[in-house]
Amino acid sequence: MDKEQHNKISSIIAKVIDLPFDEAIIKIKKACGTDEDLEKEVLSLYHDIHGEEAIEKEANNTTLKEITKLVGRKDSVFRTKIVTNWTKLLFGNKRNRLILVILFLLVTFGLGVISNLYIRDNILESEREEKIALLNTTSEIFKRWIATENNKIENLSKDSELIAMAKAIDSLENIDETYALLKKSDVSRDVTKWLLKTAKNNGYAIMSILSNSSPKSILGSGLIDSTGISKMFNIDLGQLIYKDYLKAKNGETVFLPPINNYDLIHNFELKMQDETWINFLCPIIDEHNNVIAILAGSNLAKKGFSEIFNTSKHGATSETYAFNNEGKMISSGRFTEDLRKTYLLKDTLLETIYNIELKDPGLNVMHGAKPTLSSVEMPFTKIVDNALNHIKLGDSIYHGSLMKPYRDYRGIEVIGAYLWYPEHNFGVITEEDFDEALASLVYFRYTFFIFFIIILVLSFLLFNSNVRIARIGKKVDDFSIIGQYKLREKLGEGGFGEVFKAEHTFLKTPVAIKILKNQFANTDMLDRFEKEVKITSSLSHPNTIKVYDYGTTENNNFYYVMEFLNGISLDKVVNSNNEIPLARGIYVLYHLCLSLKEAHDKGFAHRDIKPMNVMLCNQGGAYDVVKLLDFGLVKNVDASLSQQTQINRIGGTPMFMAPERIRDPFNTDLRVDIYSIGALGMYLFSGQYLLELVSQKMLTGEETLQGDFRNNLIERKDVPIELSEFLASCIRFDPNKRPSGIDELIVFFEKLNQKNPWTRKDALDWWKNYDIYS
Repeated sequence: MDKEQHNKISSIIAKVIDLPFDEAIIKIKKACGTDEDLEKEVLSLYHDIHGEEAIEKEANNTTLKEITKLVGRKDSVFRTKIVTNWTKLLFGNKRNRLILVILFLLVTFGLGVISNLYIRDNILESEREEKIALLNTTSEIFKRWIATENNKIENLSKDSELIAMAKAIDSLENIDETYALLKKSDVSRDVTKWLLKTAKNNGYAIMSILSNSSPKSILGSGLIDSTGISKMFNIDLGQLIYKDYLKAKNGETVFLPPINNYDLIHNFELKMQDETWINFLCPIIDEHNNVIAILAGSNLAKKGFSEIFNTSKHGATSETYAFNNEGKMISSGRFTEDLRKTYLLKDTLLETIYNIELKDPGLNVMHGAKPTLSSVEMPFTKIVDNALNHIKLGDSIYHGSLMKPYRDYRGIEVIGAYLWYPEHNFGVITEEDFDEALASLVYFRYTFFIFFIIILVLSFLLFNSNVRIARIGKKVDDFSIIGQYKLREKLGEGGFGEVFKAEHTFLKTPVAIKILKNQFANTDMLDRFEKEVKITSSLSHPNTIKVYDYGTTENNNFYYVMEFLNGISLDKVVNSNNEIPLARGIYVLYHLCLSLKEAHDKGFAHRDIKPMNVMLCNQGGAYDVVKLLDFGLVKNVDASLSQQTQINRIGGTPMFMAPERIRDPFNTDLRVDIYSIGALGMYLFSGQYLLELVSQKMLTGEETLQGDFRNNLIERKDVPIELSEFLASCIRFDPNKRPSGIDELIVFFEKLNQKNPWTRKDALDWWKNYDIYS
């Protein structure tokens, strides 16, 4: 619109603004003449000023009166007649009421059954995903453990002293010395000492040196006799490990899954305990790149190997264990003590490893019952049978799950998932009792049963009464009016209040109105709402949401009016982006600190800083305007003022709450906000809550929050170390070790903001793609 046209429109509006509607329309059409575009613009502006509802009401006033006189009465009679006829049909006699009640009960019961099945399917699907995720996590830990152990034995095999001794052993072996001659050899004693020392220093139970010409043990650190020499000389290895022996002989480092003594050693006659071992084989290579012997490191399977799977148990019945291609359990189980009271483990000293066959006994044996079939006749449990069938078929399907309940080796119905390692020739199963998996469904069934009984009683009362339905088709207004504001739409609802979009009756400006729910009208929550209004209205910083008005509705509900924000909450921004830009994250934190400074200077701690209480807005062409919301948990540092409401709970969000606030809900230390800023920064630059970051580190072996643990929580390479360390200092458990005040945060983020500016163009480019409000 050019300046000349703007002046014309303004002039016409000024002449008709106070005229009655009909006269104003005539004047506008006369003033515009044949210029239709001008007439359209003037009428549009005139409608905006007076409001379309008033115009339509006045323009159609006469017509509506005539229609009411002619049609209204007949229409009212017609509607009343329809309601009366339907009421008589449905409730006119007991027979019809009985049919209606029965139909209603059948529909209610049917909905309950359908809901039960739907919830059950959703729970089982959630359990399936959880178990697959658990197996994947366990698999990652296992692979890292294998890599660490392989690297350890490879380093040991390169020891120059060992290589020299292996050459000497190789020459002794070729002479085919007897055991008696070997005991006199200084080389054999030196090797044995080296093996004993190295095994102790590197966490092996036994270390051995194997021949490079045939699968047999030459010397080892186990079964040492009085002469200091091991009895494991010239012991042939079992057939089951021959393939792995050949791999090591050809230069590979090999991991051997758990194997029993009787399978590990051919013609087992040595006086050793019946144990199951894991082994790592690594070739000993000389300077000519020839394999001259093989170094073996052995540990009991019930130690480190089993612990990998035992740490993933949760709840009361979940169990994760390893199994081999013979359908035997090869790791320690969770229920060993209970199994020793059954036929499965008759000897109280036996372990589950290699002693539990994963077969279906046909009944629950945990209370002393015994199966009718022998072990040979029993089938494998369904999940083991599925896994072994895929292995036999060679179809490369190495994982699966069964959410339809099946009996495990105890005879108890479970659900589970499995993962097979073809490179190691064993698999892992995770299972959970079916009853525990569906425990939450029991509460739904109890609730529905009680609800159905109530419905049944009410239906009986309805059947035996003269209940009649009234006010069918009652008209509800499109909106409610609160003070000078019209509610247009509901924006959201929390535990204590509802938020609506509204507009001023005369100014037509959009606002947001928060209304306290009825049940809190005469409680300490009313004090919290009033306090939130007074505190927020006293704050004037541009990054703090503005409050315009407050009062009570006709129903005595407390409400307050605040600015309507055209924007998106910070948690949605993080969820919609795989990675929030570094500059933008610094920009948000900097402006949040500016908002908090005003509150802190007045002695107020916000105490509920979280992504949902931070919005990035598009205001009048300014993009990424940061707004801090919800000052409902604000407390004054004056203890006498801070506990006036005595809310009997911990307010705030635990993911971003300082530890001292959990211990003391009335803590008013301003440094609780500094902790929340640190936790929020971690969330921005990692996309995960602080608790999730800590849990991941613990899964990978971290067991402490000391040292550099906090500094390593953010793994993004573009985040400078100074920012990571500063955020880590903000989340210190001891408030005295955090930054001293909000000013220190402002200075820090201001410097980073200057180094990493988030420009208007950057913000504009983002809003072009994500602005869903304009």
